[in-house]
Amino acid sequence: MNLVYNEIFVYDTQGRPEFVSSNLPSYNIHPWHTHPLLTEHDRDGNYEFIDILSDKLGIVFPYKRTGDESKEIMDHFHCLRSQSFEQFLDHDVFRHKIYTLDDIKTDNPEIKYIYPIVLYNNELFDAYSTVDIDPKIIEDSKSGKCKICFLQPTEGFFGQDDHNYVWFDNLSKKYGLDKTNLYMITTNLIAKKRKEFLETNGHITKDSYTILDYTYFGCNLWFHEPGQITDPKCEIGGREKLSDFIKSSLTKRKKYHFLNFNRVPKLHRVLIYGLLKSHDIFEGKFISSLGGLRTNNPDEYLNWVDQSVPNEYNDKWKNTIKNYYRNHDAREHYWYDEPDLENNKAMNLNMKAHTDSFVNIVSESLTHETTVFFSEKIYKPIFVAQPFILAGNPRSLKVLRSQGYKTFSKWWDESYDEELDYYKRMNKIFDVMKEIASWDIEKCYRITQEMLPNLLHNFNVLLEGQTLQDLFKEIDSSHTKKQYIKTHKTLI
Repeated sequence: MNLVYNEIFVYDTQGRPEFVSSNLPSYNIHPWHTHPLLTEHDRDGNYEFIDILSDKLGIVFPYKRTGDESKEIMDHFHCLRSQSFEQFLDHDVFRHKIYTLDDIKTDNPEIKYIYPIVLYNNELFDAYSTVDIDPKIIEDSKSGKCKICFLQPTEGFFGQDDHNYVWFDNLSKKYGLDKTNLYMITTNLIAKKRKEFLETNGHITKDSYTILDYTYFGCNLWFHEPGQITDPKCEIGGREKLSDFIKSSLTKRKKYHFLNFNRVPKLHRVLIYGLLKSHDIFEGKFISSLGGLRTNNPDEYLNWVDQSVPNEYNDKWKNTIKNYYRNHDAREHYWYDEPDLENNKAMNLNMKAHTDSFVNIVSESLTHETTVFFSEKIYKPIFVAQPFILAGNPRSLKVLRSQGYKTFSKWWDESYDEELDYYKRMNKIFDVMKEIASWDIEKCYRITQEMLPNLLHNFNVLLEGQTLQDLFKEIDSSHTKKQYIKTHKTLI
């Protein structure tokens, strides 16, 4: 795949591009704002950050590495990795050919290429009515040489507001682009359908751009090394672990009914944790955790539940959960195996906790009905052959099934997935949890045996990485399936 960036900041010791620029340098949206240097300086685009970094490190960009750089320098360089489109796709990033904008302007190579723009939130759509793109990129797009590809890989925010779809339609009109050269690659897996609805009802122009689905966290397993499913070692190591999980499920009874890890406090997580802690039926039957809030009020969770949940749920579970949170300090982390709940745990996978528990209550990142987004949280139980209850966006199970996964309606009610009302959906999930809590460990053991074909099937679907294959097929003219994915159909 050929990629074009405005600039290359750092070359590796062999002279290969390693850290690249943003392709929207003058727009105040860049994720490197998390870099500690930028806490002391304003960032208004135009690479002011790079000038600051150059002064601090005493180096000149573009920089060719010697291999003797200090850890401090490399830590600073790694903050630039966020704009590398290829890092979100393939384990063999050096297989791709990288050019600069000057390269294609001066050398004018006869290549087809991608001009990538990496986003991490919706700041661009909220702060700017449009963006300016270099005339050379537009010229090559119209002649069929270039595809302008926006990518929001790590969150499902795109499409939560219809303005996002209109924004792309306006950009298409501004430059005369269309579905063959302007792409939005999104982890919102129902964005395509919403775009079709807006087109049908005349809110945006038909075929003015293309939306492509991509389950980034399903193709980059942060909790497994190596995690990129394009790497054959990912499958080899995964199947070794799978063998241990299957052996355990075939020979051992579970110690707990439920596993439910929560870090960042969100209402559905506070409710699930509160239900587990407050109802006698769950006592001694779960592993869970819940992060604390940066607040001065220890009753923050109590107030959150009290003010948010409708009173119609008072006698069902609201009052009981409230009673628990009267003695819960919202400022504290309540942890099981990991005392540091400040930092992302996407790379953590507690094998024993999964082996010891029957079903994983996955409290996903987002719950709104305008998106379906899957983080690493759903792929952990799939990877370890564990069934799950999914507390996230409505229609999430439907999307998983459309991707080839099998869910668990044979064993419990999954109608919660079709319930758009947030509290009704949580109520249905709570009913499922209570039902499973009423089972004895022998029944959990027996059902685990019944589920094994489905669980093995789901593992195999995960390791195929179909959404990445589909993405390569759409944007990379040199794509061949064999080149990217090597899978085996051996179950274990």
